[in-house]
Amino acid sequence: MAKKIKYIFLLSILFTIGICTHSFARIKTNDITVDSGATVTITVSSQEPVASGAINITSNGGLTFKSASGGTVNGTLVAFSASNNKTSGIATYTFTAPIVTETKVYKVVFISQDMADEEGNAVASSSATATVTVRAPSTQTPNTTTPGDTKQSSDATLKSITVGDKKFSGSSLNNTITHTVANSVSSIKISAVKNDSKATVSGTGTKSLVEGQTNKFSITVTAENGTKKTYNVNIIRLAKESTIPNVIDETVVPTSEEEKLLLSELVIKDVELDPEFSPETYKYTANVQNMKELEIDAIATNSEATINIEGATDLQEGNNTVKITVALGDKVIEYVIDVYNTVEEEIVGSVENTDNDKNFLDTIRDSKKIILIVITCLLGLISIIYMIISYKLRKEIEGPEEDDKDNNFMLSNDEDEETDIFEDIAIKTGKIGRHF
Repeated sequence: MAKKIKYIFLLSILFTIGICTHSFARIKTNDITVDSGATVTITVSSQEPVASGAINITSNGGLTFKSASGGTVNGTLVAFSASNNKTSGIATYTFTAPIVTETKVYKVVFISQDMADEEGNAVASSSATATVTVRAPSTQTPNTTTPGDTKQSSDATLKSITVGDKKFSGSSLNNTITHTVANSVSSIKISAVKNDSKATVSGTGTKSLVEGQTNKFSITVTAENGTKKTYNVNIIRLAKESTIPNVIDETVVPTSEEEKLLLSELVIKDVELDPEFSPETYKYTANVQNMKELEIDAIATNSEATINIEGATDLQEGNNTVKITVALGDKVIEYVIDVYNTVEEEIVGSVENTDNDKNFLDTIRDSKKIILIVITCLLGLISIIYMIISYKLRKEIEGPEEDDKDNNFMLSNDEDEETDIFEDIAIKTGKIGRHF
């Protein structure tokens, strides 16, 4: 019986160890923050190496599903199969955030199924929840500052340009203006009035004029935040009659649309811009995961323009600002991309997350594993108690016969001892018999 109890106890321990060491493949997601109505990209990864399986959505949490990738897609189901194990980027989902008037938090729930590693060993299914924070649109008026506000003005425009006694303003103020003066005018004063007091103006002053030619000058306006705009001033000084022919620049003056210095194309590898790229949209946001550098392809509308990219390398966790500057002569424009980089630590040896919130979620996900272990231990304990009780009941049932034998033996010994005592008394007293 003792051997049976030992065997049951040993089996319970081995079963518990098996439960503890079983591979539980927990999937995980990235938590992101986006603007109202923006595109949301969520990547699903695994905390255990897997080579095949499927990911699906159990709850959109209020977001609108757009697309999925990472394998064979059937609706919201992404089935993947590979020859080697992997942990990151097993599926990617794209949603559209709702329009909100105040910041709100939404939760999207994913579940894994039919998971297995490269050797075909099945791993347990699990679920993961992605938290998406949708920010309400800003109510701040563009290009204005309030007390304590650090936003700089981008206004690089002029209110008027005056050439000699001729003033250009309103509809007559274009990016390129032309003015004709008599031959007797050898020099002329150019002045300008800016729209923003914080902007700076260069290129004004008294200019010398060559007779019989088109004299070209430029005025550059630099806004507080560095944005620049250039105005071209062409002044024709007529030649003397019958002496110097007029040399007037007959170049067709481009329209204001043709003069615009823009990007015709902006593509970032594996990154989706919000909103979608448009040449005249200068502000974007993007969400990336575990990226150190962005691969950016930018093409300007003018082939002679130069493009400078800042902030696309050495991305840090959290908010990053990428600036793309397009310049041609004194004319400069700037595109700004606010990039939010989510960084997750690699798991080596054991599954451990240093983030407090992630640890809390991991603890909740481990509850199933803990419950199985507790149930197993209780079953082992119940088995031991059952065998002990059974053993005692058996002893009680089989005991009387052995007890009778023991009692008879004891009675026999007692009677012999009592007989010897009475015989000793009779010899000493010289009497035979018992007296009470």
